[in-house]
Amino acid sequence: MKRFSLLLLTTLTTTSLFVGCANSNSPEINKVDVKTNLKMLKQYSISKEKLHKIGNNYVFDVLNTNGTLYLYTLDNKHQFIKKIKVNGVIEPKKLKVFNNKIYLLGYNQQDNKTILLTFDKELKELSRKNYGDKYDTPRDVIIENNNIIIALNSYKNGISNIKIIENGKVHLFSNSQNTSISFLIPFNDGYLIAGEVQDDTQNALLVFVDKNFKTIWVRDIDFGLEENIVNIKLVDNKNIIATVVSQNYTGMEQKWDIKLDKNGKIISKNKNFELKDVDLQFK
Repeated sequence: MKRFSLLLLTTLTTTSLFVGCANSNSPEINKVDVKTNLKMLKQYSISKEKLHKIGNNYVFDVLNTNGTLYLYTLDNKHQFIKKIKVNGVIEPKKLKVFNNKIYLLGYNQQDNKTILLTFDKELKELSRKNYGDKYDTPRDVIIENNNIIIALNSYKNGISNIKIIENGKVHLFSNSQNTSISFLIPFNDGYLIAGEVQDDTQNALLVFVDKNFKTIWVRDIDFGLEENIVNIKLVDNKNIIATVVSQNYTGMEQKWDIKLDKNGKIISKNKNFELKDVDLQFK
């Protein structure tokens, strides 16, 4: 098992960023009754993770095979209300809703930058703004306390690093190893970063930082050849359940649920189920 040193966080001042309304969203699936929405899911060929409540209606995004991005709204009976084409060549990453506004985080392929678009409940575009440097890839967004916090993966000199843009500042995690972020989640009066760290193999990575993005603790999770965090659940803002997909040296993949307390101490590790095995054939 490789050793992973504590991440150091540096802050760079940039120009003022877009300021939005308050509240935050975790990567948890929106609380939509799946049983009553099976018809809608099948009709529009989307998963339940794509559905977001806005008032009494739903909103979701669809990127078609031609690379065109659309936003849809449906009423509470799953009937079509409206569809708009999003201008530009945008690859969507996260869609979140707060205060009857829609926030769409994506990658602007025309400028090769991360972009955040804002729409009202009628799907009228209110604003759009690019973030970060060229080729930074969007991963997550938090809306809280009149700030918008964007999580990116940044690539420079052959190294991947975690970059977080918040309230006119750029926070960079400096490390000699490649690090990447999948989720950024408000937790315990700070933020939980879930991602991966790469050296000779890929390990799952959990980092807890305070509101000033000062690192409090780091956990490197290694079960075999490669680990990837696919989901995070928070329990009463006290415990963390990280779902980790682990691949061993034979190519077999297994899913684990890792429970940690707020101080990053591992409470339990439960093997969920085997996902797949290598296809071996003898001739």
